[in-house]
Amino acid sequence: MTGYQIRRAQPKDEKAISGCIVAAYKPVLARGLELPPVSEGVATDIRDNTVWLAEDGNEVLGGLIVTTEDQVLHIANLFVKPSAQGRGLAGALMSLACDYAKEQHCEVMRLATHKDMPENVALYAHLGWVACATEGNKVLMSKPVLSGRG
Repeated sequence: MTGYQIRRAQPKDEKAISGCIVAAYKPVLARGLELPPVSEGVATDIRDNTVWLAEDGNEVLGGLIVTTEDQVLHIANLFVKPSAQGRGLAGALMSLACDYAKEQHCEVMRLATHKDMPENVALYAHLGWVACATEGNKVLMSKPVLSGRG
């Protein structure tokens, strides 16, 4: 991981993470997609769930919010600022999620992405995820937790 470090988020990181999420979703929202409020609840996520951030110095470049329940790890939000895309952040964060899923004895990982964000579906497919269903404007994807990474 050259040029950035990944660490667990702390309560003091809330504003920086919220700002990063807004920046990450700005191009998508500019396309007119309707999304839920993408940066709400960060403080609660840091307190109640598992949140990692990728940073370069004091700048938050991206992050990942996950939840676990009943041996399932759910990717709640993966976000990378447009200026930091192409540096391997998404892959590194998803690899970390896979390692964490193993530590938590999860059997499967799941996520939902927007059907009109084909770049996300392609990224996740590249990382070994499989689309398993659609629900409204969501594409539901899953990946078994195996001994491999990512």
